[in-house]
Amino acid sequence: IHMYSYVNYYEKGPLKFYSEVDRDNNLLPTPKPPSKPRRRKNELDKSLRQRVLNWEANKPPEVKQEIKGAHMTQAYYTKHLLPTYIKAIHKARIRDSLFDWYLQEDNDPSHGTRSTGNAAWIEKLKNWILTIEHPAQSPDLNLIEGLWNILVQRVEQRILHGNLRLRPGSELEEEWDGTKDSLKRILQ
Repeated sequence: IHMYSYVNYYEKGPLKFYSEVDRDNNLLPTPKPPSKPRRRKNELDKSLRQRVLNWEANKPPEVKQEIKGAHMTQAYYTKHLLPTYIKAIHKARIRDSLFDWYLQEDNDPSHGTRSTGNAAWIEKLKNWILTIEHPAQSPDLNLIEGLWNILVQRVEQRILHGNLRLRPGSELEEEWDGTKDSLKRILQ
């Protein structure tokens, strides 16, 4: 289970979930092997057999691709996660237009922070989204890391003391909704 949300001074967004098995998050398409040689016009059998033998000798081995850890494509991020953040920033701008609002990301390649001209970068540019060039890598400076830690602690307590099985949309969301007081304490 992978989850995401947003936090700013005024509000905390809803907890949402995504998965590598989502069909929109097609991470590792299997490469198509070169096709078997076909007979050319006026080609002799001997020449065709030789080309087929060369093709079989140079054919790449079967590739077994495994995904390890949390992965997300840039297309998936741009289509599913980024619109949530854009709406939150627009809402914050309407609420308090005296400040510049920034999107802090962790430099994951799917966020489009490592290059320009990609889909995520263009979407941020179209919506006047400012990003922090070198976001903090320290959990002490990243506001949402504190909330993730609180969420994990609360869910662990529920599992340890209540024999609950973790499911998206149940205990996680209840605990996420219950962290509003903790958010206020972190911000002060």
